[in-house]
Amino acid sequence: MVDDIGCPLVHITQTSAFILIGLVVVVALVNALVEWYRFRKVQETIDEIRKQWTDPTAPRTTSLPTLQLTDEDILTLHAQLEQALGTRTAGFLARAFRLRPQTRDTVA
Repeated sequence: MVDDIGCPLVHITQTSAFILIGLVVVVALVNALVEWYRFRKVQETIDEIRKQWTDPTAPRTTSLPTLQLTDEDILTLHAQLEQALGTRTAGFLARAFRLRPQTRDTVA
């Protein structure tokens, strides 16, 4: 009697475990694709901003500011515009703890 109930329960448990593992893998792959797409769109936006910023034929009311158009500067400007309170808090903490911008690691 117990063996008659136990075998289908073990089978159901194993099948459920394989389905859950499969779902985890699918969710991880979809997440990776979404992150890749977001990164690609951010890079396209940065390139477009850089192109528009350096376009000499664009109508301007003032002269161009002297700002190096690195990816980090453009992303920092975006963060300051989108999340002003968070940027101010991060800036305060960086000054309080004397943090510097991240540099490349020399370990190769």
